[in-house]
Amino acid sequence: MIDDMQVYIANLGKYNEGELVGDWFSFPLNEEVITERIGLNAEYLCLSIWESY
Repeated sequence: MIDDMQVYIANLGKYNEGELVGDWFSFPLNEEVITERIGLNAEYLCLSIWESY
């Protein structure tokens, strides 16, 4: 069932600047792919969701 699930992950830094940047991702999630596809960099990268696991 998890193979059918997707999540939308957005770059909230860009959103706060008025630009919607995000994409749909399937499981398993890959941090490097997410970072590249939604334009995360040192300016927009805050606490990583991966650190909480």
